[in-house]
Amino acid sequence: MVVLLACSVASLLAVVLAALPARAADEAAAQAARQHFQEGVTHYAEKRFAKARLSFIQAYALERQPAVLLKLAESELRSGHASDAAAHFAAYLNENAQAGPAERRDAQKGLAAAKAKVGEVVMKIDAAGAVIFVDGEPGGSAPLPGSLYLEPGSHKIEAHKDGKVAAIEVQAQAGMVTTANLNLAQGGSEAAPAAAAAPAAGSEGLAAGAQAPPGADSGPSDSRPGREPFFKWFGRRKLAWVGVGLTAIGVTGGIVFAVRASNSYDRADQVAEEIRVNAAQDNISGPCFAPERHPRADQYVEACGKLSSNMDDGDTQRTVSIVSFVVAGAAAAGTVAYYIVDSKPRKETSVKVRLAPIVTTSFNGLHLSGEF
Repeated sequence: MVVLLACSVASLLAVVLAALPARAADEAAAQAARQHFQEGVTHYAEKRFAKARLSFIQAYALERQPAVLLKLAESELRSGHASDAAAHFAAYLNENAQAGPAERRDAQKGLAAAKAKVGEVVMKIDAAGAVIFVDGEPGGSAPLPGSLYLEPGSHKIEAHKDGKVAAIEVQAQAGMVTTANLNLAQGGSEAAPAAAAAPAAGSEGLAAGAQAPPGADSGPSDSRPGREPFFKWFGRRKLAWVGVGLTAIGVTGGIVFAVRASNSYDRADQVAEEIRVNAAQDNISGPCFAPERHPRADQYVEACGKLSSNMDDGDTQRTVSIVSFVVAGAAAAGTVAYYIVDSKPRKETSVKVRLAPIVTTSFNGLHLSGEF
């Protein structure tokens, strides 16, 4: 059912993209991203960090801006998603060499605080381009741009390439660094003993065991089987980000083109009123049926042409608006259906699921796995 809904969303999106100019779509996405970012800033200022995190996820899905990534990492740290926060702080530092001193200092302190709560795994893989999976979820391709950051506990890491697979079980410990070697050529693997993590550069006063800033409480854990909370599920499912992004774009496009259609109809009404007044003065009826036969023919031909053009333009804009709203509705319905199916209660199992959105420039794609 999820596949069918995803296909329906993709088909409807193709219709919209064929009708909408690329520039209008880009502007709508940028506007939606700015709106989500401002919502996140407001939630963050009011210490509603879980809601801030969701808003920043939506903004970053629409527009990958460094400032959004930094705020996303900060909200993740303060809402109990330390592994996500560490990955995003590290990505910010690695990908934004031109960031200002204050921003880099904040990112370095945030990374140190996040690393104190999670295990850092340094991957060494002998095959470039090998696809890496962590607990069944895609984690990028070799060579990785940085370390993996995992919640404390046991994790299974695999590397796949050309039909070959190398796997290893690692024990992640908070504030500790582990080196994992995966040898696809021989199918072997080796995990080095964990060592204490060094403080991040520029994070004076924050040792490996440092606590996160105030408000970074992770909250009690709950290992009982049951449906996963929506926001937690949403944060680790890229396909859900796409669904929300399509919904935002569809709603924005629907509103924009509905307004444009209304403006076209208003202009048509004004032209029609001018034609009616002139026709009354010339004592004629139906001036637009054969405008060239009436007095002041040139004026009637021009006015009737404007009337027809405005009406056609309004009809086109209205159709695009309707299609945009249909796309938004289908995307929202698909996202909800995906959540209902994917997050249904599961039995206890020894396999753990990686709860982290992927942010990497070396891997693109979606991998869906789990027990149903």
